[in-house]
Amino acid sequence: RFGNQYQSATTQSAGSLFDEIAMPEIASPKIPFCEPWSLTEKLEKEREVTGIYISGHPLDNYRFELKHYQITPVQELTDYMANLTASGNGHAKDRTFRLAGFVVEANHRTSKKGNRFGSFTIEDYSGKLQLVIWSEDYVKYAQYLEPGFCLFISGVACMRQYSAEYEFKITFIQLLEEVKKKQTRQISIVAFPEAVTP
Repeated sequence: RFGNQYQSATTQSAGSLFDEIAMPEIASPKIPFCEPWSLTEKLEKEREVTGIYISGHPLDNYRFELKHYQITPVQELTDYMANLTASGNGHAKDRTFRLAGFVVEANHRTSKKGNRFGSFTIEDYSGKLQLVIWSEDYVKYAQYLEPGFCLFISGVACMRQYSAEYEFKITFIQLLEEVKKKQTRQISIVAFPEAVTP
């Protein structure tokens, strides 16, 4: 409406024989106040529009968890599994990994046999990983398969059944924001003796 009024006023003054005629004063539109977006929502919109994150990364709020809870970067896990598959080492012991990632996309599906399952892609600072959960695991963790969720995932890198390839089998999922509360077993305090008072 503001644009139409401004255009109309400009056209009227341009068609006048007298330059002295002043344009009618048009009030600029007022932008209403709105609550700022959360970092996650803001980054999601940035990626939607530009294809990249500009203000930061969805995991920026969880640097403490990434540092102190034995979390493995996604790229390190994918390299580990690729190396085992390439070397043909089918006797490697199953190894447990902890991952933390931002859910980029998620799908809830039904197999030809009618079984429900879910696939989702997580992303961290190092890369992306697509994961699939089936049967009881799907029933237990389906609520976490939502784009925008930051997840803490524990699982085992093991050989895929009927194949020489390795896969990451999920054993546990929780929200990354709950890790401090639920995964902390002890706190170590380091102090110099002279700094300790009665």
